[in-house]
Amino acid sequence: MAAPAPECFPADQMNRLRGFTQRLTQLKDSVVAEKTSNEAFLVAIRTRIQSMNAKVANINQRIAQINAQVADKQRTIDQLTQERDQAANQLQELQRNLELANAAKTAAEARVTELENQARASAEATANLTQERDQARQQLEAANALVQKCQQDRDQIVEMINNIDAAIGENNAAVTELNQTATATNQAINAEMQALEAELDRAIAGIPPAAGGPPPGGGPPPGGGPPGGGPPGGGPPGGGPPGGGPPGGGPPGGGRGPPVEEPGLDEFHDARQGPRQPRQPNFPPNTPVNVPGNPNPMELGAAKTMVQNKNGQMVQNGQPNNKYAAAIQQINAATTPQELQNAFRGLNYKNGQIQGGKSRKPRKQKRGTRKGKKSKKTQKGGYRAVYKRRSSNKRYSRKSSSTSSK
Repeated sequence: MAAPAPECFPADQMNRLRGFTQRLTQLKDSVVAEKTSNEAFLVAIRTRIQSMNAKVANINQRIAQINAQVADKQRTIDQLTQERDQAANQLQELQRNLELANAAKTAAEARVTELENQARASAEATANLTQERDQARQQLEAANALVQKCQQDRDQIVEMINNIDAAIGENNAAVTELNQTATATNQAINAEMQALEAELDRAIAGIPPAAGGPPPGGGPPPGGGPPGGGPPGGGPPGGGPPGGGPPGGGPPGGGRGPPVEEPGLDEFHDARQGPRQPRQPNFPPNTPVNVPGNPNPMELGAAKTMVQNKNGQMVQNGQPNNKYAAAIQQINAATTPQELQNAFRGLNYKNGQIQGGKSRKPRKQKRGTRKGKKSKKTQKGGYRAVYKRRSSNKRYSRKSSSTSSK
């Protein structure tokens, strides 16, 4: 038996193809139905769109009207906003003015209060001012009286100073005259002294030389004098010369004795002349001097016055021999500018016055200690001092020594 012929499409595939064709037919019908529905919907949509377009045109017209109204309203708003800003600015200005007005009001009230207080106190102030004015007038009168008194005192002091200057001039003239008189007197006394010394020398030279010593028992010396008496012509007893020679004649050996020196010539000079005048300075008062401690030169007169004042203070304190007195003597004795400058070396200028300069105190010398023996211990708790015995040399006083020499 022959095998069956093979099929072109399998059954299952044919079935699937038939099912697919059937679904395609259904899909076609569905698409046609959907297309019909869509066309109807499209017509409806178009109709609706036309209606909407009419409405949109109406709305656009309405919108345009509304926009015009909005623009008009915006313009109104802008105008109102500008007016509001202007009103706000005016309000701020009015606020500032109000604050200034309140401040002015407060100040005016304070001023009114102050003026009221001043008005209430004006009576007391007027009374006080009147009293102060009267006191000021009294003080002015007292000051005028004091000024007049001071002027009178000043005139009296000026007159006194002029009188003192005149007296100083007179005293200077008197001192100059006294100095001239003293100089002339000194010269006359010196001439008399020289004449007296020459006469004394002539008297001493006229004594004859003695041949030997005086005879024992007071015999007459050579020359015929009476025994034991003076020479002829009233000489002094003992054969002395007429000027006060030594009694007993010349010395043994026949030679003439040494010329007798007249004692007390300076004392005689002082007795005849009186107290010596202080030596006048050799430099004028306006001579510039350099005082230690003062960078500027001073006049000699002013510096010397300060030194004299300090000397007076030291003398009153019981110290007549002080450095100021020595400085015054050096100033008066100075003959050269260097000596005058050296007179102020020990002084110092401080606080407008001349004072004593710094002086170095003498250094005390320590006495040497002699090294002695160490102390021996004699008992418990103590030492016995052993001193070195000094030499027992006797000291003789001047009286004993002179007595022993005799």
